[in-house]
Amino acid sequence: MKKVLTSLFLAAAAIPAYCQITLDQTTYPLPTDSVRIVDVSSEVGAIPTSGSSQTWNYSSINTTSGTVYYNTYQAVSSDPDFPAAQFVVRDLVKGLTPSVGYKFDQYYTTTAAGSEMIGIHVPAQAYGLGAFTGNNSDTLYVLDNVIYYPATPRPVVAFPATGNSAWQSSLRHVVNMELSVSSASLNHTPMQQAFYFNRQDTVIGWGTLQLPAQAGFNTSIPILQDRITQYCLDSLYVGGSPAPPTLTSAFGITQGQASGPIYNRIVFYREGSFNYQMLFNFTDNTFSTLYSNGGVYLNTELPVATGIDDINSSDLTSVIYPNPVTGTEFMIALTQNSKPAEIRIQDVAGRIIEKTLFTMNRDLMKVRLDGSLSDGIYIYSVRNAEGRSIATGKFCAAK
Repeated sequence: MKKVLTSLFLAAAAIPAYCQITLDQTTYPLPTDSVRIVDVSSEVGAIPTSGSSQTWNYSSINTTSGTVYYNTYQAVSSDPDFPAAQFVVRDLVKGLTPSVGYKFDQYYTTTAAGSEMIGIHVPAQAYGLGAFTGNNSDTLYVLDNVIYYPATPRPVVAFPATGNSAWQSSLRHVVNMELSVSSASLNHTPMQQAFYFNRQDTVIGWGTLQLPAQAGFNTSIPILQDRITQYCLDSLYVGGSPAPPTLTSAFGITQGQASGPIYNRIVFYREGSFNYQMLFNFTDNTFSTLYSNGGVYLNTELPVATGIDDINSSDLTSVIYPNPVTGTEFMIALTQNSKPAEIRIQDVAGRIIEKTLFTMNRDLMKVRLDGSLSDGIYIYSVRNAEGRSIATGKFCAAK
């Protein structure tokens, strides 16, 4: 038996666990609460390669020394302005001048078509303009704006997303304001910021991301690699006409200027999480140079396979072969003398796909599925007659 186990371990180690994942409404869940993000720019120097069956090895980075941020989401049960919204990201900032920006909230939903931004809410707010005009009584009033995109929601991820997928979004909206500048004889004069947005996503690779063991992650995480190019253009109108150069120059802006958020990014997505696993920020659309600060972010949210018993004992070790599983049969070698009574196959959401048949030859299980599994990540759990887990692990299915 020892020779059999050794052979299977060596054979499994020789086959990379590459498996191309697909993001859809099931595998790309709604976000919950806050997600801890760490800036690991100082730890990462290598730009990720692209293509099929990649291995991105970042197992040596230090995930405890970087600046920590939190992406926070709030569930929406009912909102009369955004009835289809499922969650909202609050208190984002859109720049108007180099030093003045206004707050807004983004509303999202997830459907069979994708995870989409369906609109924004800009609450009423006011900002003094004395630093620009020299008169502390001059004020910019941002009115309450509800901007809904019922016909053209902006996809964050379009489903199904897998190797070579691509999606694009563009939109234009207007934020209404009022401007009071005494030297220009403006007193609550209507002002508008016209905002044009364009984003292009292309899945340029897939493979396995290796992260440090101390971060609590699995050794290897199947990933989709998305390249994002995004830009925005702003124009200002006062009293129904383009803002005059004297006013735009006083604000330090130009008509049609590029504005934030401008992105040239590579993002790693995994199944089971709304958030990216890693994000790489580049200085331009050549994707050749990372920013020295804020260049690379790591999501420390753990890949959790729900519905699987927590197994802390180090002797509950097993190996599956072949991996990826390409047919309806595979083998599991157990490293302890046990009497398995049942094997369960579950997806990453914890749903039981099969309670399947097996035969035993000492500690070697031969498992036979009822049918071929769809491509993706699965969890097997071997239980004894008392229902206790005696081995568990993950595997890929790939036709």
